[in-house]
Amino acid sequence: MTKLKLIIDGGKATANPQFAQSLGPLGIMQNVLNDINKKTIDFKGIKIPVEVEVNKDKSYSITIGTPSVAELVKTELKAEKGAGYQKLEKIGNLAIQDVIKIAKMKRVGLLVNNFKGAVKTVLGTCNQMGVFVENREPKFISKEIDKGVYDEVILKEETEVTKEKRTELKDYLDNINKELKSKLQKVKELKEEKEKAKEAKPAEGAAPAAEAKPGAKPEAKKEEKKEVKKESKK
Repeated sequence: MTKLKLIIDGGKATANPQFAQSLGPLGIMQNVLNDINKKTIDFKGIKIPVEVEVNKDKSYSITIGTPSVAELVKTELKAEKGAGYQKLEKIGNLAIQDVIKIAKMKRVGLLVNNFKGAVKTVLGTCNQMGVFVENREPKFISKEIDKGVYDEVILKEETEVTKEKRTELKDYLDNINKELKSKLQKVKELKEEKEKAKEAKPAEGAAPAAEAKPGAKPEAKKEEKKEVKKESKK
């Protein structure tokens, strides 16, 4: 059995020297490439790990690895990370078609009963990352899916978004982030103040400094008592 591991651009696999050397003599190289491209067509613009196993009888199997849902969301938004404060910071505003696109990429690896469940799983990740969907919190879109609001686009597995809608989503996101900016700044400042106050406190377990009591020291009083006893014996 021959095993090959590749990193390819989704839907655009080509033969590298290792691939050509291993599969060229078997006469199945182009068939394998075509099958890889069919399986990864939904991953356009994304680097995908692929593993090919070829048997002696020239039969073969292809295993497609996929990034996590969070990574796919970040790739779609061209974002480096999710929001630190999900309620006060939004890193993106996806169309339902974008969510469907990501669900199509991950549907095989998700533990769901149907494609609608895969879409809702992606929405859950968006909610955790501070990402709007259709100008709203993803949890509301998920409830609308349960009511059948998006049945048509989900059934058709639509993934195309018009330029007009993309502009509308961006404008809404920009306006929301402007409104949230001052609130986010206050939260960050409050957090910094708490951290500084915590650092300023004495270490736990440190003994408090003893306070001096008014009057003579205990040792001095003991000495005085001893002197009095000695004098009384004389």
